[in-house]
Amino acid sequence: MKDLIRGDFFRIIRKPSFWIIFLLMSIVSIAIFIYSLKDGYNDDYAFFVNSATTIGIGSFIFCLNTVIAVYSDEFKSSAYISVIGHGLSRFKLIIAKFLDCMLLLGLQYIINSAAVLIIGAFMGHTLKGEYLSIYLFTLITSGSTSLISAAFATIFAFLTMRVPTIMAAFVIMSCMDSIVPVIINLMPVRIFFGRYYYNVLNQAALSDFMFGSYAESILVTAATFCIYVGIPLFLAALVFGKKELEL
Repeated sequence: MKDLIRGDFFRIIRKPSFWIIFLLMSIVSIAIFIYSLKDGYNDDYAFFVNSATTIGIGSFIFCLNTVIAVYSDEFKSSAYISVIGHGLSRFKLIIAKFLDCMLLLGLQYIINSAAVLIIGAFMGHTLKGEYLSIYLFTLITSGSTSLISAAFATIFAFLTMRVPTIMAAFVIMSCMDSIVPVIINLMPVRIFFGRYYYNVLNQAALSDFMFGSYAESILVTAATFCIYVGIPLFLAALVFGKKELEL
């Protein structure tokens, strides 16, 4: 499985299309960041707010770019059949693809965030101490939310083995990240259900982190990620396990 993950990772980072989409989105998000910082208040808090906003702008496209890169060639060429034929279990294949998504999304986050911090430094702004830790935790919660959406989309990916399906599923799940919490807050049962929706949990953890509850926030985010990623990957394994493989 390690060889599969390594091979996919280096294959994808050599694809020009992957970096073209990443660079275009990075340019847009950084341009918005510079414009907002230029017209905003000249202090560290303004820099922090604009930096965090940049994460949200790029997160959706970065993860969609990752999902397409990981699954497109695999499904079009039916390479997964050969991999399974060489002895890798279907469940391990699903795990390997998700780990590829994690690595590639993390790589894009690191490059984009480094660019934001470097540009900010040239403009006379830096994130220090508390603001830097909150910024890094914002990266974690944002990435966690995007990867959970990707995990749920994986169910439909291995159900249909079609790239447009997983793209549509990911877009729908990402939209629900914003819509569902609003709907839940309008419902009488929001106390029982709303607080356990993964995006609500991540936002609450980020809020608690800002107020100094570091250990609890990290624990909640980690538990949310493990549970909400584990469930869809398990369901994807059930779906894929019953599917007949066709060339």
